[in-house]
Amino acid sequence: MKVLFAGGNGYTPEFSGGVQSSTHHLAEQLIEHGHEAAVLAALFGDGVFGFKARAKMKLLRQPAVIDSYPGYPVVRTWFPWEAATFAVDRLKPDVAVVQCHKSVPIGKALQAEGVPLVVYLRNVEFHELGGDLRELHSALYIANSEFTARTYKKEFGIEAAVIPPTINPAHYSTPTTGQFVTLINPYEEKGFELAVRIAGACREIPFLFVESWKLDDDHRARIEQTIAPLGNVVLESRTSDMKTVYG
Repeated sequence: MKVLFAGGNGYTPEFSGGVQSSTHHLAEQLIEHGHEAAVLAALFGDGVFGFKARAKMKLLRQPAVIDSYPGYPVVRTWFPWEAATFAVDRLKPDVAVVQCHKSVPIGKALQAEGVPLVVYLRNVEFHELGGDLRELHSALYIANSEFTARTYKKEFGIEAAVIPPTINPAHYSTPTTGQFVTLINPYEEKGFELAVRIAGACREIPFLFVESWKLDDDHRARIEQTIAPLGNVVLESRTSDMKTVYG
């Protein structure tokens, strides 16, 4: 099968997070089992990689550009739902798996191209969907947890099969010193304020906050200002080798 993973957020190397790492592992597993995998994602256009993508899109006068940075095709464009025709023409997917940001407009665009649709429900931030999932009339649904499935059932009346995210344990399993209480991704929606309160109440325990979603300079400065008076919290930059964090 040819499987297209589609979403309205960025993709490696321009953006990294749980959805991106999970999608990459799914793509690798599909390829390992003889299938083809590809991704449709938003182009951010930053840095050298982004500049080259923007230049290529402009020179070729295309609505999107394709690269194979992660080892399989990635279609990148400013607004992925506007490049559904381009992606389908180039990749000819048998099925599309739409997830997270702008799932509804991307899903509608892919369905209009006649592509069977699966929506992978990975969080409960309904505002990110870009519309009402019930507009995707022929879609099937999977969810990353029983909680996510129950929440969408209550909100939209959707039945979702639960498929937890898969990982390659070899990339993460490691002996640990037990030195820190660790928070990955110090954003408000990931529990930053609560973690700060806990660290403030447990001054004798070292805490490690690790960047995942990229922090801009102002955001990093606010975090550093918040944790500085505590004395027991360290902020560490993002890494692709999570064993160093878990260890």
